[in-house]
Amino acid sequence: MKEERSLSLLQLMVNEGLVPSPEEEENRKTFIEKLKQIVVAWVKRVAWQRPLPKQDIAVSSATLLTYGSYGLGVHGSESDIDALCVGPYFATMDDFFIVLYNMLKSRPEVSEIYCVKDVKVPLMRFVFDGILIDLPFVQLKVLVVPENLDILNPVFLRDIDETGWKSLSRVLANTQICRLVPDLKKFQSMLRCVKFWAKRRGVYGNDLLKFDFDWHNVLEPFPYTKKYAWFLKIFLSASKQDELGDWVGWIKSRFCCLLFKLEEVQGLCDPNPTEYIDVNIADPHVIFYWGLQAGKTNAIDIKSVKDVFWRNISTGYQGPFGKIELSIVKASQVPKSAQFDTLSQKRKKACWKMMDYHQRRIPIYLQHVPQYIVGYVSTNGDPEYPSAGV
Repeated sequence: MKEERSLSLLQLMVNEGLVPSPEEEENRKTFIEKLKQIVVAWVKRVAWQRPLPKQDIAVSSATLLTYGSYGLGVHGSESDIDALCVGPYFATMDDFFIVLYNMLKSRPEVSEIYCVKDVKVPLMRFVFDGILIDLPFVQLKVLVVPENLDILNPVFLRDIDETGWKSLSRVLANTQICRLVPDLKKFQSMLRCVKFWAKRRGVYGNDLLKFDFDWHNVLEPFPYTKKYAWFLKIFLSASKQDELGDWVGWIKSRFCCLLFKLEEVQGLCDPNPTEYIDVNIADPHVIFYWGLQAGKTNAIDIKSVKDVFWRNISTGYQGPFGKIELSIVKASQVPKSAQFDTLSQKRKKACWKMMDYHQRRIPIYLQHVPQYIVGYVSTNGDPEYPSAGV
């Protein structure tokens, strides 16, 4: 089931042009190499115009660093390319806008070239082999700019002027992101999906500057109780408040096993990650509601699902075991406090993640927007507010 979802997602991305074909990808790599060769030839030409020793001219070099969607590896078949021209200490902005400009303009594969100078990040914009290019420039205080430049190396970041830092900022951000994310391929897939969603929803790019744009349409909670007629209710409880956090954390770490089992016997299952509490229940607890595919709920053997999941969670847990109850409920049976239909409804939303399970808490609702919880009051009467996720 997991492999099928991955394949269907990949196919969707290919069909929508979110992923370039192998041929398109190879063409872009060839294109980048061709542009790099032009930049290196430009630096050699500028070096000959300077009173530099021949040995310095021989080793002088420049390179290109891509950023934006191409640098992050999430470009599509029709994406443009953002690339930074990185030159040595003797190549100036004038050399960039005059010498390199003339070299590019004379190339048969280059068209629609012009300079954008009076901006925070000066750049050249042109079409190269049918691909739109934005090309800013930064000067490093070195003679040799390695082709595989490590832009995070402080040796290359000395004495850069303000304009240079602005040109470098996006490359530095891209590089840091690619190094810090724990799984780059998963991050790239997620980012492609977010970009696709934003384009479909009309919030991609700059269409946000419209005076009549309504953010509520973008941030509208997902209408689970309108989308699904049936739900899996997951009720987790513990005998003591200070045991609930560990028990819930352990169960959540095993949710993927429950999801796979449900999809095996039921089909589509949409896990809502929000945790809810029922103020009418005294025991420490949290509740989850997962949307279920219509038409198959009557065939679910919920006892067998629970038995399989219980065997999974009973191995390896070191703390006191709490309780878990799985049941199938209709949308009409979902409490109003757990319904996300429209912002106009009077509903109450528990925080996205309870910050501390080790104390009994009473929810505090926002005075002017009573459907939102802003924090909890502990049993000693002191208010405690979650730092995120409300």
